Amino acid sequence: MFHRVSGSCIAAGLFLVILVICATSAVKAQNAKPDDGSALRLIAPDGAASHAPLSQVIEGGSERVASTSRQASARALPIRAPDADEGNGDVEKSAEKALPPLELRSRIATVLDRYENRPLNSGENSPWQVMHRIVAYGVETQIEVGRPGGVHQSAIGWLLFNQPFRGQRLLVARNNSVYGKEGRGLQGHGGQLLAILAQSKLQRDYPIRVGEQEFSVEDLIRSEQRTCRARTELTFKLIGLAHYLPSDTTWKSDDGQAWSIERLVREEISQRIQGGTCGGTHRLMGLTYAVVRRKQQGLELTGDFARAATYINEYIDYALKLRNPDGSFSTSFLEHRAMNPDLSVRLRTTGHILEWLAFAVSDDTLRDPEIVESVEYLTQILEQSPNRNWEVGPLGHALHALALYQQRVWGKPQPRRETASHEDADTSLDRTR
Repeated sequence: MFHRVSGSCIAAGLFLVILVICATSAVKAQNAKPDDGSALRLIAPDGAASHAPLSQVIEGGSERVASTSRQASARALPIRAPDADEGNGDVEKSAEKALPPLELRSRIATVLDRYENRPLNSGENSPWQVMHRIVAYGVETQIEVGRPGGVHQSAIGWLLFNQPFRGQRLLVARNNSVYGKEGRGLQGHGGQLLAILAQSKLQRDYPIRVGEQEFSVEDLIRSEQRTCRARTELTFKLIGLAHYLPSDTTWKSDDGQAWSIERLVREEISQRIQGGTCGGTHRLMGLTYAVVRRKQQGLELTGDFARAATYINEYIDYALKLRNPDGSFSTSFLEHRAMNPDLSVRLRTTGHILEWLAFAVSDDTLRDPEIVESVEYLTQILEQSPNRNWEVGPLGHALHALALYQQRVWGKPQPRRETASHEDADTSLDRTR
C-alpha cells in the first residue's frame, strides 16, 4: 500500500529533492510467492515506501492469496470467473477431458515471461497503454519511471497516485469526487479504469491521490455509478460495478435516474455486438462478468440475468462456428468468417475473442481440441515474432487470454512468478457443449 509522508517529516522546500533520492533508490517489486508471506514493495510517488503483503492489496485477503493448488471440482455455471469465492456454486464432477500437452503450458509461460520482462515506461507510454499491460499482468505490473531502464515502480500505484505518463495524468478531482479522464491516451471508454482494476481484483480500499486530495477505489466506484446514462456504452462500467457491488445493488445517477446492475445488463443487451468496441467482445465480457458474479453471490438467474446467460451461450456457439481451419478466429470478429492474412489483425481478433472465451466457457470446453488449437495458434504468433512492435492494446488482450487459459487449465503459472491475481476456484454458466 502507499502511505502518505507526514508533513512534519519533510520540509516543503526539500520535497522534490527527497522524491528524486527515493525514486533512484527504489527497487523492483520482489518475485512474491503469496503462499510464503512475501511482500510486494510499493513506493509512493512522494517517496514513502512500504512493504504491503499481496494479501492486503488483492481482494480476498491472505486465505485466498495462500491458495496455490487448483480446485478439482467444476462449478455449475459455464463461465469461470478468476476471482470466484472459494466454495461458492454447486459442485459438479471434475472436468473429464484430458489436459492439453504440458509443452503448451511451457510455451505459454515463456511468452508471458518475455513480455512481462519488457515493461512500459512513464516517459513514452500513455495511461491507456499502461492499462492494457495491467489487464494482462494484474497488480504486479511494473513500469519504468521516465524512460526505458528507469526505476521500476508499481504501474497501478503510479496510475492511482495520478503520476504522469507521457505528460498525461489519468485522474481529475471535481466536487470532492474522483473521475477518470477520457480522451486520446487516457480512458478510451467510460469506466475503463475501474474495469481494469476489477479484473486485477484490486481491493476497494486501495488509495487514490489527486494532488492533495485523497480518495480510494471506493470513491471511483461511486463516481461511475453517478455517471451512468441510458443508451450509452456501459460495457466497462458493467465490468467494474458488477465486480465490486452485490448484483442486487440499486442507486441513482446524478441526473436522478434509477439504476441497478440488472439495468446495466438490460442496457447492454439492447445494444449491438457487431460494431461494438473490439467487435463486441468487451460487451460480451461485461455481460458474462455480471452473470458470474450473481451466481457467486448465490442468487438465481432471473429476468435480465437469465436473458444474458442465454445470450452469452448463443454467442459462444457462434464464435466457435466462425473459427478458421488454422485455429484463428474470424478477422471480422463476430460478423462473419474471415481470414485476413495480416498478423496484427489476427492478433487483435483472435486475442480478444479467446480472452472472452477463456473466461466464459466450461472447464471441459477449454480442453476441446478446437479451443486448444486456437490457444496454440495465438501462442505461435507471439513466439514467432518476438521482436515485432505489436500495438500495446491488442497485445495486452492477447496476453490476458493466454494468462487466463493457463491459470484455468493448469492452475498457478510456471515458470512465471506467481501473482496475486491468480485464483483457483471455478464457476461456469449452465452449458451443454
